[in-house]
Amino acid sequence: MNDLPVPNLEGRPLTKDEYYALTPEKLELLNGYLISDVDVEGLRKKLLLALFLNEGLLNVVKLVPREKWEEALRLLRDGER
Repeated sequence: MNDLPVPNLEGRPLTKDEYYALTPEKLELLNGYLISDVDVEGLRKKLLLALFLNEGLLNVVKLVPREKWEEALRLLRDGER
């Protein structure tokens, strides 16, 4: 899987190929972090993407207050991150 899928507003099931490409073989908690305390090969980001695909962006954005989304977008826009 060369190109990562893009989450839609509404959630959807993962394909089998997406599941194998985006989820770790096992889920562990190491030093307070899922999978590893260093995001080796982007494994945590891939797992997060799988969850975003399943839940959809409309549900994801409800998890964080609007002010935090706006702050994050401002930081990205201003090149601070």
